[in-house]
Parts: sequence; C-alpha cells; structure tokens
Amino acid sequence: MTAPAPRAGEEREARAEWGLRHADLRARQGRGDPPPHQASPPMAIATTVHGMRILSRKAADTASRLKNATVFSGVLSHDSTVRSRPNSYIPRLLSPRSKVVRHMDYGNLISGSAGYMKEALWGEWGRWLVLVILSLIQTFTLFLIPLANGYIVRVLAGRRPAPDVNEWGRLFLDGWKLNIITLIYLIPVILVLAVFGGIAAISAIAARGLDNPDVWASAVTAAVTGIVIAAIVWVIISFISLVAIVRFAHTGSFFQAFNLGAIARHIGRIGWGSWIVVVIILALISLVYTVVTGLIISVPVAGWIINLFIGVAFGIFRARYLAAAYESVPAPG
Repeated sequence: MTAPAPRAGEEREARAEWGLRHADLRARQGRGDPPPHQASPPMAIATTVHGMRILSRKAADTASRLKNATVFSGVLSHDSTVRSRPNSYIPRLLSPRSKVVRHMDYGNLISGSAGYMKEALWGEWGRWLVLVILSLIQTFTLFLIPLANGYIVRVLAGRRPAPDVNEWGRLFLDGWKLNIITLIYLIPVILVLAVFGGIAAISAIAARGLDNPDVWASAVTAAVTGIVIAAIVWVIISFISLVAIVRFAHTGSFFQAFNLGAIARHIGRIGWGSWIVVVIILALISLVYTVVTGLIISVPVAGWIINLFIGVAFGIFRARYLAAAYESVPAPG
C-alpha cells in the first residue's frame, strides 16, 4: 500500500520548519545554550510535538515515493532494495534449492554403468571368479551367507574404482542388512499373496471331489487376482525400495533405508518422471538379460557356467546403474 502524497503547500511548510529547526539549533550552539532535550519541560514538550509533526510529514512524503514497495511476510521493502537484491525476499519454500530437478542422461547412465562393470571384472579374473563362487554359496544357502550381496552394497555405495573382495565380516553383515531391508519392503506383497492364496486354498478345499468347473473357478480367480495385485504392489514399492537400498549403502545406516521422507525428497530432486523412466529402462535391460541367459542355458553344462559369470556381471551393472542415478542429484539430509 502507498500513502497519499502530501499537498505542495504542506511540503514547503515542512521543509521551512525543518530549516528553521536546524538554524535554531546552530544558534543555540553558538550562544552556548543547552540543547533542546535539556530545556524546560514546556519547551521540551513543544519541541517534541513540533518534531513529531515534521517527522510525520516527512514519512508521508517518503511513503508517497515508494511506488513499487513489496511486502514479504509483513515487511515493507523499498523497490530499490528489491532491484539490487531480487532474491533476498523470496521465501525459502520457493527457493531453487528446495527442489533440484536435472535432465537425466539415460544413455550416459547405461554406458557409464557398463564401463564400470568392465573395469570391475575384465582383466580382474580372480575377482570375477571369487564373486561367482560367492554367488553360488549365497544361492545354495538360500541367502543365509549373503557375501555376494555384501559386495553389491559396496558397489551401491558408489565406490570408485570397483572395490576389492575383502573384509569378509563386513561383507557378511552388509549382505544381511540388504536381505532384511529387501524382506521388509516385500511385506505388503507377501500379505497380498497370503490373503488371496488363503482364499484360493479355501475355495479349492471346498471344491474337492466336485467335478463342477464353476466351483473351481472361484479358487482360480482368487489365485490369479492375488498374483496380479501382488505384482502391481511390487512394482509400486520398487520405485521406493530401490532408492532405499542405495541410500542405506551411501549412508551406512540401516534405518536410513526407511527414512521415507528423505527418500521421497530425493526422488523429487531427480524428478518422479525421470526416476520412473530410470526404473523402466532397468526393467527392460533385465528382461533382455533374462532372455539371453535363457537361451544360453540351453547349452549343456557350458551354458550354466557361462550364466554364472554373466549373472555376476549383471549384478554389478545393476548396482552401479542405481548408484549413478542416485548420485545425479545431491542427497537430502
């Protein structure tokens, strides 16, 4: 808001009174008289009232020239200040720092992850062989000895160059943490399958010994519905859980994998659309990997051995791909 401009006569009167006031002060100093604030009470009161009237008129004159004053949080700022510091009064919630959305270079993301995989394994034949053995141990023990997962955690943490296979106790602990995080995020999927699986089982028990296909239809419908819903839930959760495991690896904190606020802010900085595309691309690459290994496995013995080495390579590629996408923006605190 701007105050109405004072009339020209009042402005001249105010300036004249201001000049007289200064002339009187200079005359007092020349005669050695006490300053106005030491004058007698009546004189002090008159001087104070006179000064307030002058200051009020000068304030009105100043306010009339604030044509472009801007109010932020109840503070009136002169337009010259706004021009010299255009961002100084912008609320923090509107600051560019609150959201960092960058264009994701998907081609570079894929090629960089492939290059990392090559540096980690090609020429490092001993490391590759050890990781294959650890993968076999992990599979045959049903992930009870998750040393291979422990190595994946190191890759998810963004270590460059590719880390060596050492510190076995650390590998074991990190592998188990990754197992537990993955299992916790799968709880909704497990619950959906359990509910619909139970319905299907009850329907199948009720239809036992009956030849009527309509009776069995309810059991089949429940089973199929449960699988479809579980798959949808798994896909939705994957967009969160993939960031969660990378955040765990980067921070080294198990509980940071469940800091949903920070996870959501991180995805927001990447851009939800960009992150969805990142996950879709990874899913397509995984599909290609599945098809290729399916064809190779048809080769007796040799195909099975080749797939073991390819599986390790793909695991490193996938981990580096997720880590690079995560690192494309600063992580929130």
